[in-house]
Amino acid sequence: MNTIPDQHLFTVRGRPVMFRKDEVFGALHAVERGYYPITHSGYLALGQPACDEGECHDFFDLLSENFLESLAVEKEIMTNEVLHKINQCARQDATGQNAVIHHLERASCAFSHGLFATDAQRWQLWQSAHETYSKLFDSDSIRFVAKEDRNVVRFFEYGLHVFDALRQCMRGEFTCEKAKAHPFVIHLLGYFELPPRPEGEPVIAAQARTLEFDFGD
Repeated sequence: MNTIPDQHLFTVRGRPVMFRKDEVFGALHAVERGYYPITHSGYLALGQPACDEGECHDFFDLLSENFLESLAVEKEIMTNEVLHKINQCARQDATGQNAVIHHLERASCAFSHGLFATDAQRWQLWQSAHETYSKLFDSDSIRFVAKEDRNVVRFFEYGLHVFDALRQCMRGEFTCEKAKAHPFVIHLLGYFELPPRPEGEPVIAAQARTLEFDFGD
């Protein structure tokens, strides 16, 4: 195998994708905020590629245009699946503990997938996540579940933190400093530690609701 460079900048679907070498082989990183076509997290570790029948390949053959595009296709499929599931949650009322937890998990997933999505995908994911959270925290169902099982209260409180972050992100008000202090940090830092977008984060309007749990806006 030819020498692996310490780093190399690829372009995938018109967007920058940085390869950085590590002890195993390397990883693909986002270098700026906005759409990242490879993964929803802005990062993808690559294991040591296997050589066919002992025959080694060039670095740029291993990370070929077709290979990188295949990763983009996989990410697009995953994003569409997440969007389909959160749209279902946004249209349905959650009744019972399992349904409430499922809706909270789908909303959190939609939030994280929206960070490195296209602006159009982010709008759809976050609108539906916002609607799902709003319906949950404005319903008797979640309060009934909390009274029946006190063990899930912390999970609901965590969901409130994530919803709060989502609302701030939709208004374009979230910062790296807030991300570092947030329970959702593992998802948020990957995005907000990158250089800000020159035009700023897109603002996504959401229907105002009066919630039992007030965030003060």
